[in-house]
Formats: sequence, C-alpha cells, structure tokens
Amino acid sequence: MTKRPYFWVFLFSVFAARSPVGLPAQAIDYRTEESPCISWNGVPLHDARLLALAGISAMASPAFALSAHPGLIPGPHGLNAGITFGGANHESYQYWGVNQGVVQELDGVSGDVFRCSGLAASLRLEPITFSAGWFMGARLEFPSFHFLQEFTQESWSYSGEFDGVENDFFLALAGRWGGRLSLGLTWHHVSGHRVVEIDDTTRFVFGDQWEFNRTRHSESHRLAYERLSLGVRWRFVGSWILDAAWHQPFTGEVRRSVVREFYSSLSGERLTIQSHEYVDDLVRPAKFVLGVSHGSFYPEDRETGVLGIALEAVYTFWDEYRYEFFGEDQSREMRNTVSLAAAAEYGVAVSSRQLVFRIGYRWDPQPLETPPTVLHGVSGGVGLEFGRFSLGVGVAYHFCRINGTTQDHLLLAATLNARIGRDQ
Repeated sequence: MTKRPYFWVFLFSVFAARSPVGLPAQAIDYRTEESPCISWNGVPLHDARLLALAGISAMASPAFALSAHPGLIPGPHGLNAGITFGGANHESYQYWGVNQGVVQELDGVSGDVFRCSGLAASLRLEPITFSAGWFMGARLEFPSFHFLQEFTQESWSYSGEFDGVENDFFLALAGRWGGRLSLGLTWHHVSGHRVVEIDDTTRFVFGDQWEFNRTRHSESHRLAYERLSLGVRWRFVGSWILDAAWHQPFTGEVRRSVVREFYSSLSGERLTIQSHEYVDDLVRPAKFVLGVSHGSFYPEDRETGVLGIALEAVYTFWDEYRYEFFGEDQSREMRNTVSLAAAAEYGVAVSSRQLVFRIGYRWDPQPLETPPTVLHGVSGGVGLEFGRFSLGVGVAYHFCRINGTTQDHLLLAATLNARIGRDQ
C-alpha cells in the first residue's frame, strides 16, 4: 500500500516531541573547520624544539626552520632532513573560548593523538637555501561519545564521532647577504577536513513491543587555502638578532556536505530530512611576528656553556576574520590578539656530545570576546647532538581558567634531524 506523505510528517513530529532533546538543540551548533586544537592561535605539533621553546618561530629545528620563519637559515652547507612524531591530550568545550567540541560537556571531552606530524628537508647552497616539507598544522580527534537516558517505557541515546586534520605543505626560498642579513619567502598550501557522524535514537513501547525512531546526521567539510610568508633576520649588534615575519593567508574555500536521515521501525522506511552541498569562502587572519634573541641556537656555532635567550610577540588580525556556513555569514565577535613568548636554551658538553636544556613560556590570549580568556603555556625539553644527528624531545602544558572551569592540555613531540654536508 502506498503511504501518504502526511504520514511521514506526523511520524517525524511524534519523534521530535518525544525526544528528550529537541531537534533545534541537535542541529549544527558547533564550529567545524574553525575548531582549534587547544588554541585559536595554533600550537606547534610538528617540531620538538619549537614546542619546547614556547613556539617561538626563530627556534625551529634546522629542517623545519623555513616553515616557521622564512628568514631563518640554520645549519651547515648541504642537506638537513627531519622527521617528527607529535601528540596531544586535550580537552574540549563548546563555546568556552579556547576551543569547541562536538557536544556541550561540563567536564570536557579528551582526545589523544600521537602520530607522525612532520617531514621536511632544507638544502643550503650559499647564499641560497631551499626547503620543502609537510607538517600537521592542526589535529582534532575526539573519542567516540555516547549518552544514554532510560525511562520506564522509553530511552534516548546520542552517540557519534568527530575527526579532523589540517595538513600544511610548504616550499621556501631564502638568501643570506653579508653574514648579517637574511631574507626569505615561504609558500604554504593548507588543506584539511572535518568529519562528523551523529546517531540520535529514541526507543519507546508501542503496543506490546519496543519500537524506535532514529536520526543519523553526517557531515563532511573539506577546506583548502594558500598562505604566503615573508621573513627577515638581522644580526645587528654582536650576538643580538632581530626577527620579523608577515604571514598572509589568501581566501580559500570549504566544500561542505550534510545529510540527515530519519528511520522508524514502525514503518520500516527511510526519509531524507536534509541533503545539501555548498562551497563557502574561507578567510583566515593575517599575523605579524617580531622577535629578538641573543646567543646562538644552532649546534654548528653554539658555544658550550653560553645561555641563549629569545623573546617574541605575535599580533593576529582577528578583526578581519570571516566565517561562512552553507552560504550564510556567521556572527563572530573576535578581537585582535597579541601573544607573548619567552624561551631559553643552555648547552653542556657530555663526552663528545652536547646536551641541550630548553624552557619556555607563552601568554596566549584567545580571540573570542566572550568570555575573555588567556591560555598559558609552560614548556621544556632536551636535545642531544651527536655528530651529524640531533634528537630533541619537547613537552608543553597549556592551561586556562574559564568561568571557574579548568582546561588542561598536554603536548609531546620528538624530532630527529640529520645533516648531510661538509662541516664548517
């Protein structure tokens, strides 16, 4: 027998009325490609040295140097190559200012990530240096969540998965003149995705048996944009160095698709509630970086027993940030931010090797105006340099207090660098 259209409308209305959480609350109420892993301003998951030294761009490992700061030319002549494994245990809250998760959880949702997070190489042919590589710019991977409420003659379950990643592929060219000045240009191609799967099921007694209504929600968001970075490094007095960089993203796009299906065991048929695709503009903010350092931070000319120090300020133009979702501009009250960081490194001789100790701190205000929040990052690590190889381990603890609630994030990275070239 052919079922009339109003039967589906009636059945869906009954489901909406009986569900303990109304349908509007289950709609898309969280940010997808916006959602940062730990900080809106980013964290370095791809370089142990960078992580240990508070994310100061002038402190990147030799292989990843030009990805972080286009004017940075470390290492001897020849080839530098590096690989990093990075991980994070992070908490996520919806609309808490630091980041957002899938659902609004008072205790937060923890995610564990540990995998290869960067591969890069640089080739120095005086006075020009070339570099290329890949690193994981952001990673969101939350454990599958499941909520269950049971009543006498009905139950409600809400479960799903949230996963996402951003990959940054870069090419760089830098040159050094006169031993004091270096300039560089780095091109980045950033691509990534967010995938969301949610299952919303209500079970109830109908007559003398249990029946159920189920809504399944699937999303896919794939983003891509280009970014150009310019950097300069100037050794102005003795061992004092001034660093500056400008990072300019270009408008990209997000290809979105969403499908919502409703199924009832009473009828045995499926109804597609929503099926939609759209291409939105993606606008990321530009940033300006200014830093100063004293003492060498690279093994080829570091003096054992000399303390290296560095300071950095990053101004991010969040007021130019714009967010579209399926063709509609979303209201975002964002403020420009200034992040400040300080770090130090000290090397000691151990037999024919050099052991390096690192420590850093970052003061990281978040751009959301409400609630105003600041993320604090305390970091440290060690490096062992032996011959043509260096191995570094970095760890960082980021935390904040928001409306009486604490957020804690732990990051870990291990980087192996190898150089192939003549000693200087």
